[in-house]
Amino acid sequence: RGGGPAGVVGRRPRCLKDVTNDDPGGHHLSGDLLAAWTTGLAWAEHRSWAMAGHWSTAATIDGVTATLAPISAHHGRRADQLRTFWPQRRGGTDGAASPAGPPTPDDGPLLDLANALDEAQRSLGPPGETTWTGTTSMAALRLTAQLILPRFLTCYKQLLKLANAPSDASIRRICELALTDTTADFVTATAKLAALGENPGPSQIDDIQHAGMGQNPTHRPK
Repeated sequence: RGGGPAGVVGRRPRCLKDVTNDDPGGHHLSGDLLAAWTTGLAWAEHRSWAMAGHWSTAATIDGVTATLAPISAHHGRRADQLRTFWPQRRGGTDGAASPAGPPTPDDGPLLDLANALDEAQRSLGPPGETTWTGTTSMAALRLTAQLILPRFLTCYKQLLKLANAPSDASIRRICELALTDTTADFVTATAKLAALGENPGPSQIDDIQHAGMGQNPTHRPK
């Protein structure tokens, strides 16, 4: 899966509800809110890079390995992109880079994402402590497609709504690219599940595709 994303600082992001700007509605980004979002998402992308990368090498089904390896690489790339919004926070007090801390409680979609990653890790067990089979491999692909990627889409959609000031053009671009990449990864993972004999459920691909593009889901019979 290639090299991992550059390390990100371990400072725990502040609770998002505490870092809104002077706008009474809190509808756009302050510096602190941007730092909280990018730190939280960088942590989640970094963790997902490591998890999906391990799953891709541990899987006993070639199709699962081939699907999860590029998804892991995409998580790593986005972790690095998010780091560009807080370069002063690269590295710890000793100058060594370290992973960012997880989102704090009440962070809404970021906390939901963190909980989803915890659930996925618990389901499959820590690296080196699980004997992988075909069933485990399918579970990893299912967790990726149905638990993790949809929550990343929710987070990036929310950040895109917040980044509505002219000065937020760069973060909007990151969100748009992330939505496109994550939607494509979801479609690929879901299609692989179907090819391996698992029905993803009616309209699931359509719903996530529309969610990724900021449109309303539609329901069409398959």
